[in-house]
Amino acid sequence: MIWRVVLSFAVIALLARVHAAGQEACVGGPGRHAQSVGGEVKGENDLSIRVANGLSLVLQRSSHGWRVSVLERESNDLVPAGPSGPDIKPRDIEGWHFRNADNTGPNSGEINAPQLVRRFSFVPPGETHGTTGTVALVISEFGLANLAPGQRASMVDLRFDACLTWPLAEAEVPVEPGAANLEFLPEEIEVMRACGVSEEYSLVARFPLRLLAGDLIVLEAANGSLRSLHWDGAGFVVHHHRGSRLPTQDESVVLLYVIAAKGAECGLLRPWEAANVQAMVDQETLGWEDSRSRSVEAASRNRLAETLCDASFLTAWIEGARAGMEAEYLSLHLVVYRTLLSMPAPPAWFSDTVTRTNAEADIAVISEKLTALEASGARPDGGGPWTEFVSTTSAAVERFAPLLDEGEAPPDVAFLLPRSVVIAELWLADNELD
Repeated sequence: MIWRVVLSFAVIALLARVHAAGQEACVGGPGRHAQSVGGEVKGENDLSIRVANGLSLVLQRSSHGWRVSVLERESNDLVPAGPSGPDIKPRDIEGWHFRNADNTGPNSGEINAPQLVRRFSFVPPGETHGTTGTVALVISEFGLANLAPGQRASMVDLRFDACLTWPLAEAEVPVEPGAANLEFLPEEIEVMRACGVSEEYSLVARFPLRLLAGDLIVLEAANGSLRSLHWDGAGFVVHHHRGSRLPTQDESVVLLYVIAAKGAECGLLRPWEAANVQAMVDQETLGWEDSRSRSVEAASRNRLAETLCDASFLTAWIEGARAGMEAEYLSLHLVVYRTLLSMPAPPAWFSDTVTRTNAEADIAVISEKLTALEASGARPDGGGPWTEFVSTTSAAVERFAPLLDEGEAPPDVAFLLPRSVVIAELWLADNELD
């Protein structure tokens, strides 16, 4: 018996971490390369995909799936081994990650394993001042075998899309006048502020050439503690300078929690926008251990109590994210909701959740909004044509929505679909007030 899951990239778009508003699906950002690749691998086979600069993305067969590597010249693995321990590494994709503990059904959270989106870093070859490369791999289809209770499920085939980014080599960096100076120009500071770097930080480059990429040293005015500012392939992330190359996920969750709560409280975010940001927080923390969740909740409450409505990081983030939030996130929720409304026999969970009564009018309003977004030149998540985005998303909803009634939907999809209903209804109510 083989258990098969097919997912549209559009439907699982919200599963990836929030990225800078207006970005395309695979972009490198300032001072970085980016390349999008995709492929399919089956059985006991390996898969190697050539990338620029002598790099290859390689899937090597393991006992229950595949291990993802970034190789230099087909030999040297550039992905750090990481600390030893029981934690499942995102680069390892194995069938049992998607099953529950006794292998009787889908993983509903008891197996603490990454799901459809796998993100990890690699060390680019050559001199790049210590900045990392990134891999974001999205699983769109897979098949499982060994599904008898008590067995360990194996993955027998896998289809995916991936985005790799890595920093420019020194020889590729254009030397602009004054770039050797460690003090940033006003226009460079403006770019970083627009990408969410709060004015509470004074910016000082760690080394020449002065770049809007890589790691910078920033000085926090409140207590003088050193932090690192890192471009993660989507936006600037501030994290403690502890010698680690990776930003902390917990700090990102705290920031988004404060933005959602304070943005709603201060009237800076509309109800649907605040709900969308909160959905990012909730999705990011799916499967966390209770102790970690409690720690982040406490840090979030403390940060929220200290944050004023005119806090620069709050207003800058909202201003920068608002345009992209409609095109990349609202459009997804509206297509999900319209598809569910249009189903001849909607699933029971949807019928029990929906609060609005005029489906025909809501479908017309949503269709008008999607047409307006397309006419504005905005791009849906994934960067492809709107017709493809709508059709693939609708098809995935029609396929997976009934599985929620049976408890058979993958956890990430089981989270997204009901949340899309809530956000779409908030937008519809808000739209009626305008």
